[in-house]
Amino acid sequence: MRRYLEAFKDHRHINLGNAPGTAATYIRGVVQFIAFVEGRGLSTDPEKIQRADIDDFMKELFVEYGNSESTRANKLSAVRAFFGFLVYKRVLLQDPTEGVPTPRRGQTLPQKFTTHQLKLLFNAPDVNTRIGLRDRAMMMTIYSAGLRKHELVGLDVGNISDSGAYMYLSVLGKGKKQRIITLLRQPATVLRRWLLERETFKPQDQAVFIAIKGQPERLSERVIGDILKKYAKKVGIASAMAFVHKLRATWATDLYDAGVGLLEICAQAGWENPKTAMNYVRISEKALKKAAIPSRRWKELEGEDLDGGNDA
Repeated sequence: MRRYLEAFKDHRHINLGNAPGTAATYIRGVVQFIAFVEGRGLSTDPEKIQRADIDDFMKELFVEYGNSESTRANKLSAVRAFFGFLVYKRVLLQDPTEGVPTPRRGQTLPQKFTTHQLKLLFNAPDVNTRIGLRDRAMMMTIYSAGLRKHELVGLDVGNISDSGAYMYLSVLGKGKKQRIITLLRQPATVLRRWLLERETFKPQDQAVFIAIKGQPERLSERVIGDILKKYAKKVGIASAMAFVHKLRATWATDLYDAGVGLLEICAQAGWENPKTAMNYVRISEKALKKAAIPSRRWKELEGEDLDGGNDA
């Protein structure tokens, strides 16, 4: 099975438009399954794999590793995609994962940063330094544009249009779908300052966010994650692995609170299904109050003789 991994990775990345990080996640799930098969002394020939092997793998993830339903479902999805790819390439005639039940994913509440936490994060970098200016621009761009990590990494100078008051970002999202996002005055001002500073490095790379120490090259997803976690730790915020996810959830919730509809949020985020937006949007107290019968309506009702009206 291992000899098909590189072709599978290219298929996910090139043909299906997966981000490099997403494709790598699929590979890790398949590699773990292959290691499981090898550990049991079984053949790794794809034609020798049976459904029972998949079932045993899923049991081991739960019993031996204590993986959650969501983690097990993700790993099964990776293995299923791999064997589906082998069927597609006619290496196999039948997919051994057919009929394997997907672990039910538990419902989790979306998380977001509070206004106080956002202020702490944005003020953490020292903007009197090049690194600090870059990092504040990076955080404000993620939040104000609702970017995924790989979208931030892939953002080039040529993707930015500056109108003087606002900035417009042309973002290439999942499935290589392009969307235009507006940055208002505050984040646009910080990003503009960074772009001017960036030019002093005369970088060959067109990336907006580049390394400052060493060669001025495009920052990787891992480095960006480390930078964000560093500031979270500095201001006393628990730095979860899905830090960018949390900024994105905050962005979606703040748009929703401001009265932006789910369809518009989906368009800005690059989501096709409004249900995806609801996974990100935390229904805030402000939104819940909007959904309640307003006070003015109760005042109108209290002014009427509710008991004295004619029966319908």
